[in-house]
Amino acid sequence: MKALATAVLSLWVAAAGAHAALGATEKGTSTGTAAAAGGGAAGKKTGVTLGMRAVVSFSQLFSGLGVTPGADLELGYVLPVLGGRLQLALAGGYLWSKDSGTGTDARLVDPEGTAYGSYSWRLDVHELMFTLRVKARVFALDKKYSPYFYIGPSLYLLWSVVEAGSGGESFGTNTERSMEAGVQGGIGFEHRLGPGRIFGEVCVAWSPLRHDVTGHKSTGNMGLAFGYTAFF
Repeated sequence: MKALATAVLSLWVAAAGAHAALGATEKGTSTGTAAAAGGGAAGKKTGVTLGMRAVVSFSQLFSGLGVTPGADLELGYVLPVLGGRLQLALAGGYLWSKDSGTGTDARLVDPEGTAYGSYSWRLDVHELMFTLRVKARVFALDKKYSPYFYIGPSLYLLWSVVEAGSGGESFGTNTERSMEAGVQGGIGFEHRLGPGRIFGEVCVAWSPLRHDVTGHKSTGNMGLAFGYTAFF
């Protein structure tokens, strides 16, 4: 989390430097004066954006998987329509979820034929996601703040790792990989800060999880995300 905060701060500083250079070039012109009055880069009604967000999701609402931390990086473009209310973005992110438990199986015996009685297991699910987001703001970008929502299709690269054992003896590790189509969406609130906008949102993500060990489940989760988007 400290590394993510440092990355967000670096992004803010870099965007601020770019905006300062642009302001110096345009100093004394009516265009530069208008841009400053409109909030600078963060008030532009079109252009490239770069954002980072930290996510804490709760998979318990959809499956037995637990709290799911993650992060993503987003490259976007504000469309030159409706005062910058519409934005397209391609995001790449990672989530990690886990579960564990115990069970019994009469077929599990040691080399001498004695039943183990019970065994324990641990499941780790890694999710690498690529999402095309369509974002809509309620207010134009020249406003200091705005509620927003987004939705878009996702491509999930999934891999699960299961470890099990009993009585200090390992049964080995099972690893499976798959690729699934999914969807993401969210609703949030953003506020102008420096050369960009800080935001918080409630987000939802879902894809099937169809591995031999997990059975037909899903990666579905609902969570909270916080981040920063710089405008260039």
